[in-house]
Amino acid sequence: MQSMSPKSVITAAVVKANAYGLGVDPIAAHLLHTGVKEFFVSSATEAVELRKLLPAEAIIYYLNGYLVEDDQAVEEHSIIPVLNSLDQIENFRFRVIDHP
Repeated sequence: MQSMSPKSVITAAVVKANAYGLGVDPIAAHLLHTGVKEFFVSSATEAVELRKLLPAEAIIYYLNGYLVEDDQAVEEHSIIPVLNSLDQIENFRFRVIDHP
């Protein structure tokens, strides 16, 4: 899949909700095999589940935004929250960047 795009383009896949009911395990594995290295899911819980399936070099974002309760998952599983509000940006910066 990545080979169909110019080198300057990063191909990402959204595999939230169990890859839209198709099964995240086989879909994520196939996408990784085709060159996709960045993935989006809904929640930190889905991101942790996906992290268990993919190699460490895969980048996993979760769309529901950062919650303070996500600190441990963000750190331990190298997942990245999409920051959806100024409050989320401030909390993430304070808890993860400034005071890890």
